[in-house]
Amino acid sequence: MIPRRIRDQGVTNLFRNDLPGGWRLLHTVMEVGGEQVVIALAALSHPDYDDLFGYEGR
Repeated sequence: MIPRRIRDQGVTNLFRNDLPGGWRLLHTVMEVGGEQVVIALAALSHPDYDDLFGYEGR
């Protein structure tokens, strides 16, 4: 699932890496000039990540 806010920017694949302290790194892989490149989109705190994806608090 790719949030609309990110999908509207032309992102068709989305990956997440867990970072220390509960942070999340969102990145995508795109073709630029005939080569695949990794583009970091956002580093989000856990609450901001939950908001972006519409997760409810527990």
